[in-house]
Formats: sequence, C-alpha cells, structure tokens
Amino acid sequence: MSVFCLSAIIKIDFSNYFFRDLHAFEDGVKLYEGLQKYFYFYNNERIHQSLDYKTPTSQYGLVA
Repeated sequence: MSVFCLSAIIKIDFSNYFFRDLHAFEDGVKLYEGLQKYFYFYNNERIHQSLDYKTPTSQYGLVA
C-alpha cells in the first residue's frame, strides 16, 4: 500500500472518529457515499492551516 493511500485512510478514519460518524458501511455504495460526503467536507468546509485558514476550494477554485 502506498504512503499516500495509508495517509488518506488514517485521515479519514480520524475524521470519522472525531465527527462521531464511525461505523461499518453496509455495502460498496454506502462506502462510496460516505467517502464522497467526507471529501466534500474536507475540500469545501474544513479550513486548513497550511492554506492560511482557507478551504482548498476557496484557495484554488473548482478544478474538476
């Protein structure tokens, strides 16, 4: 497993823990929906210290 994947898994796991959303997903669709929700939050709502307390979307705009 690459370092990037491991880092992302740990970050998602900790975020789910802190937001009290840690649970087993019933199937692949529920897992996909949970990850989609998390990445939306991470990029659009969570501020990042390294970006001068801005969100990635406000810093870089919509890329894709």
